[in-house]
Amino acid sequence: MARVKIGAHGWSESQEFFVDLPPISNELRLLSVQDGISWRGGEVGTGDEGWLTVWVEGLSPESDGGNTTIEIGGIPHAPEMVDATTGQVNVKLRIVVRPGLREVRVLHRGAVSNAMELRVRDGG
Repeated sequence: MARVKIGAHGWSESQEFFVDLPPISNELRLLSVQDGISWRGGEVGTGDEGWLTVWVEGLSPESDGGNTTIEIGGIPHAPEMVDATTGQVNVKLRIVVRPGLREVRVLHRGAVSNAMELRVRDGG
């Protein structure tokens, strides 16, 4: 747990941080990929609306954006939100991902999920 104090301002709320976690031994299973705005399965648009939601099984209870990565076409993406309880992970598509078919994988604490195909389309 850690708190922050800057200048004369009061202390922040306590936040839990995870450091040097060992690799997990359980299997990660990617269940679904869908557009985070329209909820269309297996596809996402580029640009400002390029949000992807993935559903994954096997995340550890302390999973967060610091120990979970989404690879889209081999390009790593840091998630904006990770919910270990539901397995929902939200990520903003990076501008370097171009339209076409791309493989998606989840990496978490040394484990790599199965791949699923994602169609990246031009625009929202």
